[in-house]
Amino acid sequence: RKNREKSEPFPFVYDANFVEQLSVFMPTLTDMKFLGGEPFLIDIYYDIWEKIIEANPNTKVHITTNGTVLNERGKRILEQLNVGIILSVDSINQETYSKIRLGANFDRVMEHLRYFQKITKEKNTYLSIAACPMTMNWQDIPELLSFCNKEEISLHYNFFSIKA
Repeated sequence: RKNREKSEPFPFVYDANFVEQLSVFMPTLTDMKFLGGEPFLIDIYYDIWEKIIEANPNTKVHITTNGTVLNERGKRILEQLNVGIILSVDSINQETYSKIRLGANFDRVMEHLRYFQKITKEKNTYLSIAACPMTMNWQDIPELLSFCNKEEISLHYNFFSIKA
């Protein structure tokens, strides 16, 4: 919002009390999804994940990330969660990737991808890539598909339709 719309962030309304309210439901949860924004930048998600580990470590946790951020706390938590990862990557061509994901470090994202591969393989869960075909990356789609086939990573395409 700050970068795209040049606007102030929306006020954050969730706090420790919210996490406590959620914890009542955690023993019976089967799945939780974390997406929208970058989950590894949202402090309260770490608190929720830690509660899941305490209350019901078998809960399937699905995290959609752009892969730009992964710190030691995140790694420690991922090692304890029953986690599947959806990685948003629109190209594995570094030049195209950098044009689409402004300010992101392609090499770091690829390093995080390797970590996600390792952790999901150990847990027998999944790593998939979600890509948005667009004018800037259409020519890279065959290379991305080949990469995913070679690495045994599922590939999903996100499509948006605009009605006139």
